[in-house]
Amino acid sequence: RATGPVFGIVPKPAIDITAPNGSETLQHGKPYRITWTYAGDVGKVVQIWLVHTGKYAWNRVIAEDVPVGRDGKGSFEWTVSDVGIWSGTDFTIMISGTTTGDETRPFKIK
Repeated sequence: RATGPVFGIVPKPAIDITAPNGSETLQHGKPYRITWTYAGDVGKVVQIWLVHTGKYAWNRVIAEDVPVGRDGKGSFEWTVSDVGIWSGTDFTIMISGTTTGDETRPFKIK
């Protein structure tokens, strides 16, 4: 009887941002919980970016070295700063791990 290596299914690394989901209006000075799910080895920490995709496109790291989470779920509480972030549309959140990332649909900041 021949024996060989045992193979298992390893999930492809993936991050899926669950909030914001693109329909929100975030308020300056108010806390907001950014949430995500993940699968596979995305790394032990993530970076979270605020991206403006409008006429004057820019991006800014809002958190570095955030623990990826537990049991496939992660979160980070962020207070929308009044400094350097104006009101408007066309904002997204991007989360990047070591091997993969995700970006939300656009939302508003007021």
